Amino acid sequence: MHHRFGVKALLGASIALALSFSANAGSTPPTTTRYNISSLKDGGHYDRFIVTYRQGTAERSDHAAAAQNIQAAISRAGLAQAAAGRAMPRAVYQRKLAIGSDLVRTSRKLDKAEAAALIKQIASDPAVLGVAPDVLRHPVRDFSAPKALQPATFTPSDTYYGNYQWDLKAADGSTTAFGDANNGGSNVDNAWDVADGTGITIAVLDTGITRHVDVDTSLADAGYDFITDSMVSGRATDGRAPGGWDLGD
Repeated sequence: MHHRFGVKALLGASIALALSFSANAGSTPPTTTRYNISSLKDGGHYDRFIVTYRQGTAERSDHAAAAQNIQAAISRAGLAQAAAGRAMPRAVYQRKLAIGSDLVRTSRKLDKAEAAALIKQIASDPAVLGVAPDVLRHPVRDFSAPKALQPATFTPSDTYYGNYQWDLKAADGSTTAFGDANNGGSNVDNAWDVADGTGITIAVLDTGITRHVDVDTSLADAGYDFITDSMVSGRATDGRAPGGWDLGD
């Protein structure tokens, strides 16, 4: 009898301990929100922000709730009042991104200090997992290439051809820029003396074509531009458009 009561007491204590763990787990505060303002620059202006809401929050699935969330952050950041002739910003929902985040926009561009204040206020909401400004990345200034090796007969204008396009040269066993031997080139530089591709049309899947002295743009009106965001496409309005032109930066 004593043993049976002892087992019951142990079982009761185990259940109580498990419930205690469950209660503590439910009260654990959410992971600290991540935000990034390193891309904000002096003199810059920003009106697009990428916000990631936590799973299970209303903002994650409700566009109106997400816009309302950002509008509340605008108020907390002190941007809700027009100042110095600047219009009061309004939160505008843009779209759901493929990564699960949401792209939101303010009705006017914010300077660096205003954007930083807004981002921090968005991040202070427990429903938010992460936030960062939506900015275009730009290529760094080009670097000087090593002195190119001259091909046997034809010299392309590509500065990097000599050292890096080993696969287009004859297989001569020379050491490539990658430190290994050229054992299987296609000897294209000599083939150019025989044919230069005149009369052949090649379809290219790329980000688009822009006007440049080194580029033949005669086929730029062909094809199609599938970029719908006018900020990226460089067009006046959103939407796809015929032609392979890249009007971005």
